[in-house]
Amino acid sequence: VAAIEAAVHAEDKLVEALAIVPDDFRALERLAQARLHQGKRAAAAAAFARAAEVASEPTDEARASVFLAREAAAAGRTDDALAAYERAIRTGAAGAHVFAETGGVLLALDRVDAAGRRFR
Repeated sequence: VAAIEAAVHAEDKLVEALAIVPDDFRALERLAQARLHQGKRAAAAAAFARAAEVASEPTDEARASVFLAREAAAAGRTDDALAAYERAIRTGAAGAHVFAETGGVLLALDRVDAAGRRFR
C-alpha cells in the first residue's frame, strides 16, 4: 500500500512539473513508471510515447520505444510492436535483447526468415 501511495504522490508531483516543462524526458519517464506501479498501463504507455517523442538521446528514445513495443505485443498489436521495436533499433542504441524480442514477435507471426535475420 505504501508503494502505491508513493507512486500516486510521485504522479501528482510529476504532472505538476510537466505543466511547467512539458518536454522533460526524465519527468515523462518517471511519470510512466509511477503510473505502471499503480497499474495504469494505458496512461503509462501514453507517457512513454510522449517521452519517445521528446527524447534527445538515442538511449532514451530506445528505452521508451522498447516499453511501447512490449505493451503492444502483450496486447496482441503486433504491427505496433514491430514498429516500436524498429524505432528502437533505428536509434543505434538498442541492445541485443531488442533484436531478440523483435525476433520473438516475428516468430509468433510465423515470419521465420525475418526472425532469423533479427537473431543474427
